Formats: sequence, C-alpha cells, structure tokens
Amino acid sequence: MREDCYVYVLEAEHIEGVIAVQPMQSTLMEGQRLAELLVWYLTEHYRQQGLGRKLLIHAGTVAKRLGCDQLLLWLTKDQSERAIKVAVRAGFLSVMSRETNNGQGVKVDQGYALNLEDYF
Repeated sequence: MREDCYVYVLEAEHIEGVIAVQPMQSTLMEGQRLAELLVWYLTEHYRQQGLGRKLLIHAGTVAKRLGCDQLLLWLTKDQSERAIKVAVRAGFLSVMSRETNNGQGVKVDQGYALNLEDYF
C-alpha cells in the first residue's frame, strides 16, 4: 500500500474488523476528488451489531478529512446482500460498474459512492 493509505483496526482480543482508505489518483468522476475504501472487513462474530456501519462512517470521516468529495466502495455482484444493504443504509449510492478479468473469468464489481460534501 502507498504511504497515504489510512488503516483503522477494530480490536477486541484479536483483530475483529478493518477499513483502509486511500485518496485516488484517477478521475473516475470528473471534478470530484475521490477516496477509495480499499478494505472493509468485519469478522462474522461482530456482524449484525452496527459495527460494519460504524466502520463505514469512520471511513467517510477519514476521506472527508483528506479533502475528498466522494468515498468509493467496490462490491462484487455476488457479495453478501447484507454488505450492500449496510452500505446503502450508510448513504452509499450505486454509481458505476466495472468488469475485470481475474484469470478465472470476468468479475463484475458495482461501485458505490458516498457524497462527502455535507458529511460534517
């Protein structure tokens, strides 16, 4: 990871969750400064307690403090519906999709963006 990647770890007795936020170099959304949520993970034991949403809110706060207008999160179409619902409830909107060939076929990701202009 680059040195401008910000990682937040949720710990109890072990690492239970993590987010990693990084400003993006590309301009996928013209006129917008973007950050990308590279990692959003929470162990099964800590799911359905509101902690996934809290991690997303913290990621938005980090991106806003970095001066970004949008926080972009990529989720695969076959990803847990629960993760998609949590992201949408946290304010992320589906804005684009991308296809990549991972050597085992084409993988389709859906991009969800959180508007940070009025975030805090």
